[in-house]
Amino acid sequence: MIVLARYADYVNTVIHEMDRLYGSNSFGIVSPAAIVEAQKHTQSGSSSLALDVGYIASLAGGIGVATTLWTSVNERTREIGTMKAIGAKPWFILSMFLSDAVLISVIGSTMGIGTGIDQLYCCPLSATGGGPRAAASHIAPIFLPNDLVRVWILSLIITLAAGIFPAWKASRLSPLVAMRAS
Repeated sequence: MIVLARYADYVNTVIHEMDRLYGSNSFGIVSPAAIVEAQKHTQSGSSSLALDVGYIASLAGGIGVATTLWTSVNERTREIGTMKAIGAKPWFILSMFLSDAVLISVIGSTMGIGTGIDQLYCCPLSATGGGPRAAASHIAPIFLPNDLVRVWILSLIITLAAGIFPAWKASRLSPLVAMRAS
């Protein structure tokens, strides 16, 4: 910390001396501290972009699950009516469709995480920014198990949230209406 303070004092002294000799707008100085600050700002922007893309992908996944389960409810209307007519309780119908949602989530999120890991190991980005396999030095991907588990659990939660309404609608379906539907 003391070294950085001394360095900043030296930089400020040089800047003031050059301002005095050459004028204030005739030169520019880039210090290591300025470079680090610019890198932090750039990383913050790309982290924000990645987070925004993640939110949009989660929303799209939730909508996909909801429409899939809604279609499943519509296609199985007669089956739901038959089950309710022979005494199935609403919680059974609800749990049946939510278990479909959990199965979709487990398979989808596991395959998504596996594919993402596979793609980053098979086709890493180069350290020079030239795209896949552009240089001999590659940026090694880092996967933290805690983050992977969080993403997997988040996927499960989003899928369950998206599946609640279609499952609830199926559990509240009247047996007479369901048996007449074709």
